[in-house]
Amino acid sequence: GVSMPEKGYSLGTKSPIVPVVDITSAEHWDASDYTWTANNFFAEYEAGYGGHVQIQIVNEGSMANFHPGLVNFQTSDVQYKPTLDRRTDPGAGAFSDYIDFSFDSSHEIAAGEEVYISYGESWFSSRAYLGNVPLSSNYLEANVVI
Repeated sequence: GVSMPEKGYSLGTKSPIVPVVDITSAEHWDASDYTWTANNFFAEYEAGYGGHVQIQIVNEGSMANFHPGLVNFQTSDVQYKPTLDRRTDPGAGAFSDYIDFSFDSSHEIAAGEEVYISYGESWFSSRAYLGNVPLSSNYLEANVVI
């Protein structure tokens, strides 16, 4: 493993994010638990009026875990750099215009330390099939009891 000596180091390489268009959150597909809400990346209008967009992240951070008290990586900003004109170029939409995404360390990370990112607590609350998953409010309540 490799240590990250301070805040701001990227986990792996910067990569594009891939808008997945017109698959609703109600539809369960193989990768649906590994997608993000498009408005986190300003990509909510990729499907046009009334469409639905999810974001597939294709780098090392896409397999990270979440625990509200242990988050040690944050998402970077994504750059929108369209190469082709959607109105005139037939290849537009064949690749992602959203580039340079990464998960960046929020503090020093020791080699072998597990990677935790924030899915956002709505990720759990919107998936009833996961059952009762402890959220931040549960941990705060437990701290008061202890």
